[in-house]
Amino acid sequence: MKTRVKTVVYRRAMWLDGHDPSKTLEYYLREAHKKLAKIGQRKFARADGQVIKGNKAHNNPGGGLLLHLVAGTPGDRASIVPAADDDLEEFEVGTAPAPARRDFMDGDVFALVRGNDVFLCSTVLKDGSFSTYCRQLLKKADVGDDADEFELQNVGNVDKMKLIKAQGVKAVEVRATLYEASINYVKRKTDTAGAVGAAFKHLKALFGDDVPVDLENVNVSLSLSFDTRRKEGRVVGRKLMDSVARDVIEDEDDDYVIVTGNNQRISQKEVFIRQKVSIDRHGKSVLRDSAWKALRKFESDLKESGIVAQ
Repeated sequence: MKTRVKTVVYRRAMWLDGHDPSKTLEYYLREAHKKLAKIGQRKFARADGQVIKGNKAHNNPGGGLLLHLVAGTPGDRASIVPAADDDLEEFEVGTAPAPARRDFMDGDVFALVRGNDVFLCSTVLKDGSFSTYCRQLLKKADVGDDADEFELQNVGNVDKMKLIKAQGVKAVEVRATLYEASINYVKRKTDTAGAVGAAFKHLKALFGDDVPVDLENVNVSLSLSFDTRRKEGRVVGRKLMDSVARDVIEDEDDDYVIVTGNNQRISQKEVFIRQKVSIDRHGKSVLRDSAWKALRKFESDLKESGIVAQ
């Protein structure tokens, strides 16, 4: 069967201080599906006419809740192109209606929710569509506790050093304004300079005192990447990248983005956990069971690396 390469992501549901920690997003979604058992009760229209609806929730064999949301616009037509036009000089794009009692699908989202851990795989729809749908569902079900006032956030308390050790480093980018770089450089003249301070030092070497240090709208960026295709110096190069990554993490003044060997993105305040996977194709989307299987594997991988609690 043909497959599609999709990006799966990890988020964590968070409420304001004072929320009962024993009541998780999974708990609230289970309660909502008990109250709203019919599809028509789990259907919400957007201002542009698009409708998002949730299918029946399924229990994940290993624990957690499996969800599938779809979006469609009632009465919308699909663009079509002619097929047998090889001998023509020009073609026209037309439209066609959906079959009777059907709507064309605009996109969908698959999810595995365990406690407050959320694993997502979407087609066309943005990940934010899932959180919007869940808020509307919880509010309509009236499950209490201001359950709909949650946010799906990137992870902020992952052990970044542990992640780098487990996955290695593919790229490091450090950014600052020219003003910040100059301050960083001056402040650390007698100590080991941070990455942006080092960048300013090289600017000084190139331009001397002509560098206008008071410009806050001029950015300084230092970017390093590791070419995994070249075998020469691979061990030394990897050690260098890991060392640079550790240095910028320990330096709280630097604004940085680190890309690990598994394409996880680490910034100063949070970690963007995502992964490329192959999922069985189903029309313009992917097969539901194949998507859920990929999400289970994604969760398992994150548990093994220590990102998600066992």
